[in-house]
Amino acid sequence: MYIFPEGTRSYSPTPDLLPFKKGAFHLAIQAQVPIVPIIAANYAHILSVKQRRFEAGVIPVKVLTPIETKGLKAEDVDDLTRRTREVMLEELRTLSASTGTERWEWNGSGLKVKENGGVKENARRAREL
Repeated sequence: MYIFPEGTRSYSPTPDLLPFKKGAFHLAIQAQVPIVPIIAANYAHILSVKQRRFEAGVIPVKVLTPIETKGLKAEDVDDLTRRTREVMLEELRTLSASTGTERWEWNGSGLKVKENGGVKENARRAREL
């Protein structure tokens, strides 16, 4: 089963996640199955709904280490949700910055805008990873 815990897509120009809904985490705990987070790098360089822009490009995706739920109970949902979101957000920022596909740079304390090398250059750099 695939569940997107944000509840909708985020069209943020920077690598960020919306708050997570808790339903998927309740289901995982009830079934005692692991959560397998999957991250796609920020794709604002390819798709901007607000600017009505859709260009060719590469969007790296990474499957993260499963997060175990065995032994967890309903009262653990908030902590599981928070921990999962933190792991995913950290990887989203790392993946997005390391591909060179973004117009920003994560420096550990915040986002900083940087020049974009262009769609062709970004696609070439992403393929090299």
